[in-house]
Amino acid sequence: MNKLERKIKELEDNIKVLERENKRLTESSEDILFLEQTAEKIKKIEEEDEIIDFLLERISVAKDICLAAFGYFNKGKIEIKNSFCNRGEKDLYLT
Repeated sequence: MNKLERKIKELEDNIKVLERENKRLTESSEDILFLEQTAEKIKKIEEEDEIIDFLLERISVAKDICLAAFGYFNKGKIEIKNSFCNRGEKDLYLT
């Protein structure tokens, strides 16, 4: 490999490193924007259930999760208090 080929290879490697870093920074900035928008919306909501519903929806849509739910344990069983399904189902029924 001559000097020019080595230099081209070095530059190509540098480009790959910069592209990966750019992708990482873009994803980070999108996450930060998402969190800032979410925090601003939460500040305006007064009811606890509305906050939970909003967060379940945001998480479900942002992470493409079919179903997000919030609940608690009661006598060895999970009781779902709030849920969100981004596939069109309004209510969650567990059997």
